[in-house]
Amino acid sequence: AEGGWFGAAAGGFKIPASAVMMGVIGTSFDVKNVPVSKVNMVSYLLGSFAPAIVRTIFGQPAFGSEWGEVLANVCSSIIVLLFCFFLPVSWGMAAQTDNLRRKRAYNMLGRMLVEPGVEVKEILKFAEKSGGGWEEEAQSETSKETDLGCVYVNPKNTDNVLAWTMCRNIVRVYGRPFMLRGEAYLSVDLVVSLFLLACIIILILGGVDHNVWDVVQMFWIMIALVNTVVFTSLSVVDLNSQVTEHREILRSAQVEILANSKEDEADRALMFLDAVDKLVETREQKSDPHKIFGFAASTQIVQTYLGIIGSGCLFAAQTFLTSQAHYSSDGTFVQGEGEIFGR
Repeated sequence: AEGGWFGAAAGGFKIPASAVMMGVIGTSFDVKNVPVSKVNMVSYLLGSFAPAIVRTIFGQPAFGSEWGEVLANVCSSIIVLLFCFFLPVSWGMAAQTDNLRRKRAYNMLGRMLVEPGVEVKEILKFAEKSGGGWEEEAQSETSKETDLGCVYVNPKNTDNVLAWTMCRNIVRVYGRPFMLRGEAYLSVDLVVSLFLLACIIILILGGVDHNVWDVVQMFWIMIALVNTVVFTSLSVVDLNSQVTEHREILRSAQVEILANSKEDEADRALMFLDAVDKLVETREQKSDPHKIFGFAASTQIVQTYLGIIGSGCLFAAQTFLTSQAHYSSDGTFVQGEGEIFGR
C-alpha cells in the first residue's frame, strides 16, 4: 500500500485504499437483517393481550362488561403491543443487524493482517470506481479466470499498516450516529426492564392493591425486554472482542518481526506497529469503546444484568409463596403475612 494503494500479488496490479475501504463497507452491508422469529411474534401478541387471557381464566369478561371498558382495554392492548413489544424489539433487531455488519467489517480488516489476506474478488464486488484504471485491469484478469490474489497488509511495510489504519478508522465511524442511537435505546430497554422488575417486587412485598393480570403483563414485557437487551448486548460485546483480536494480531506481528529480522531493519516497523497498537487501545478500548449503559461492553455486564433480573424474580416469587399471599377468584391480590411494606 504505497501512496494509498494496496497491491494484489497474483494479479500484478494495485487497488486504491479507498476502493478497499468501500469494499469492506459494502461487504458488511451484505448481511441480512436479523429476523424476528414466529415464536417471538406469537409471544408478543400473547403478552399484549395477557390481561384478557388471564381475566378469562379467572372467569371474568375478557375485556370488561361495559362498552367503554371494552374499548379502553382493547386500545390498551394495542398500545402495549406497539410501544412495549414491537417498538423496543424492532430497535433491538436493527441494532443487532448494525452490529453484525460492523463485526463482519472488523473481521475482514483482521483477515487482511494475516496471510494470505482477503481475496481481491471479494473486494472487487463492491469496490467504488476511483479513476485509477485498476478496475479495467482487474476485470480483464477476471475474464481470463485468473487468480487475482489477495490483499495482505504486510506488517513490515509501514505504508501498508498506515493505509490499513486509515481504512479502519473510517470504517469505525461509518454510520456512527445510528450506532450511538442503538446504544442509547439499549440503555433505555435495560432501565425499563429493571423498573418493571422493581414494580413487580413492590406490588408483592408491599401488598399494593392490584390484579393478577397486571403482574402477568408486566412480567411478560420485562421478559421481552430482557431478551432484547441480552442479545443486543452480546452483539456489542463481539465488537469489542474484534478490537482485542486486532491488537493481538498486531502484537504477534511485532514478535515475528523481532524473531526474523535484523535489529536495524526491524526498528521502524516495530515502532510503527507499537504506535498503531497504542492508538487502537487508547481510542477504542479506553476513551471510546462500544458501550452498554455507558460502560465498556463486556460479558461481565451481561452476566450482572441477568443476575439482577434472576435474583429479583426469585425473591419476588419466594416472598409471594412464604407470605401466604394469594389471588382471589376474581383475580384480586389478597395480602398475606409479613409484607415489608404491608399495612
